[in-house]
Amino acid sequence: MTKLTDRLWTRDYILLGLSILFLSIAFYFLMPTLPVYAVDVLGLDNSKLGLIIAIYTLAALIIRPFAGMAVDLFGRKWILIISVWLFTLIFIGYNWATLFIPLLVLRFVHGLQWGVATSAYFTAVVDVIPTQKRGRGIGYFGLAFNIAMAVGPAAGLLIMGNDRYAWLFYSALGLSLVGAVFLFFVRFPNFHRPKTLKFSWTGLLAKKSLPVTINVLLVSSTFGGVITFLAIYTREQGLESFTGLYFTLMAIGMGLSRMFSGQIFDRFGPRIISMLGIGLAAVGFWLLASQANCSCFIISSVVIGVGIGIVVPSFQTMANN
Repeated sequence: MTKLTDRLWTRDYILLGLSILFLSIAFYFLMPTLPVYAVDVLGLDNSKLGLIIAIYTLAALIIRPFAGMAVDLFGRKWILIISVWLFTLIFIGYNWATLFIPLLVLRFVHGLQWGVATSAYFTAVVDVIPTQKRGRGIGYFGLAFNIAMAVGPAAGLLIMGNDRYAWLFYSALGLSLVGAVFLFFVRFPNFHRPKTLKFSWTGLLAKKSLPVTINVLLVSSTFGGVITFLAIYTREQGLESFTGLYFTLMAIGMGLSRMFSGQIFDRFGPRIISMLGIGLAAVGFWLLASQANCSCFIISSVVIGVGIGIVVPSFQTMANN
């Protein structure tokens, strides 16, 4: 078992980061490609496509309060390992879910595992981060999502090519499998179940976190809509060739902002850095909506990336604190 030190870049911190990186790349493989698959191969209309996309997020949202309670009651290790392995194996099912209802059910179950896994990841990594370095530690850990966003969508579109969907799903399976294997080498800290902690419906939600939760919900809902339907939007606007570049630039913006936002948070607190992030994200969304020309479209990717890269880890750190 590992012992918490004042070092941030410990063996277990790096292993957890690598694990969530490979899992996130697999996740982002499907972000721009699944809507195209659902429209071109399954022939789904916009309403059914919306359900396929929304059910995944809804499932993750439903399970997260229970996942948080579970990792507090039973520890991080096995909940994380089991959820990640289930998340990985579900990729096999995409090759067989060729109708609307089976795909809808598969997406719901997949979303449940993603909700449990990500909740457990961030809880586990907080356990190995020194308290005084929590802001930058969570910020750097979140870089896995930025790297995955830079690599995953473009790689997924490349692998998919002209209807190579089986290759796409098996590639996602392989990457997620690598992330799952990394977890077996993590030395999780000793878990001591709090004697006073018991399951209760009121205990699923920390009331003090509600203001932060509402802000994250508003920002993430807008951001989620953008990245989910971007591939279809760019195709309709004649900008299909820029889809991969858009995701890459957005991820670069998120990565760069995470490099400095955590240190600013640790030094000056959450107010200034959070307001800056929300302001930049709003400007980026406005640029994307106006899309006066291709330049505005490209610039919006970087501005949104920087804004979201500031907002999300800042709010996560506030909630953990």
